Amino acid sequence: MSNREIRQIKGLELRVATNANGQRTLSGYSAVFSSLSVDMGGWFELISPSAFTRTLQENPDVLCLYSHDTSLVLGRTKSSTLSLSIDQTGLRFECILPDTSTANDLIVSIERGDVDGCSFGFVCQSDVWSEDSEDRIVRTLLDVDLYEVTITAAPAYQATSVALRSAPTEIRSRITESRSPGCVCPCPGCVAGDCLDCSDADCDEDNCEHRDDSDDIEIDSRSLLWHLEMRLKLALARLK
Repeated sequence: MSNREIRQIKGLELRVATNANGQRTLSGYSAVFSSLSVDMGGWFELISPSAFTRTLQENPDVLCLYSHDTSLVLGRTKSSTLSLSIDQTGLRFECILPDTSTANDLIVSIERGDVDGCSFGFVCQSDVWSEDSEDRIVRTLLDVDLYEVTITAAPAYQATSVALRSAPTEIRSRITESRSPGCVCPCPGCVAGDCLDCSDADCDEDNCEHRDDSDDIEIDSRSLLWHLEMRLKLALARLK
């Protein structure tokens, strides 16, 4: 099961610049601190100003991609063509663009306003769930492992089943009130109250409407040890 998550926002200060020697750079913010996300299926999300501090101190090899496509690399920290920094606004990036058709086409699309989104890919190491003054359930990202920043034409927050796995039981019960009785599957379909649209291959909830007899056979054949290991990992993650 992958713990990777992706968040997308409308690009902030996304711009292309050309220096004196003709080198082109793309800069902007791929994440904004303390800005409430859109509704992600009964809950919202905030990024703490501390979320990227540790991971940047560890000098990770982060890719700058176009449209999350690893075949369309614009830069990377390993080659010093991508630099990342933190300020009061959020996670800022600056990428020295290559002389490729992908980069050249992207520049045109950005200048036309056709591409105006930024994104980051991460694995959450620490988060906290709470309710705000308006009774909204809010997940705050406290510490993440960063592996990707992306330029994208589709700047929209995406619902994620991975995130809900870290939510405390009482929070998950609030989120799952609208779905089928007894179903606590965290996939976006079930969270939205439509278990027939369940997209979680690992769902093992007996009351989830998407399951049939073939699902029972498949689940029964899984290793009990595997399930115990996964539950232990989730429990440890919540304690961090």
